[in-house]
Amino acid sequence: MFDINKFNLKDVENKWINTSEITSEEISCVFGAVEAKEDRLNAIYDVVSSIPKEQCTPLIQGKIELILALIKG
Repeated sequence: MFDINKFNLKDVENKWINTSEITSEEISCVFGAVEAKEDRLNAIYDVVSSIPKEQCTPLIQGKIELILALIKG
């Protein structure tokens, strides 16, 4: 099982840049890290989009819309 907390993307990037070598396991971990971040962003999007904006002040409504736009790009 992939554990993003035990994987250091920066170390893999430095190794790849310095030696031009990367193992298939490291490649899998890179893709796993990207997928984990996407999952986290989707979870944040779901939580933020469930906030009843009509009950918020205009400032908070604007911030909610900004957060949602930043996540979805």
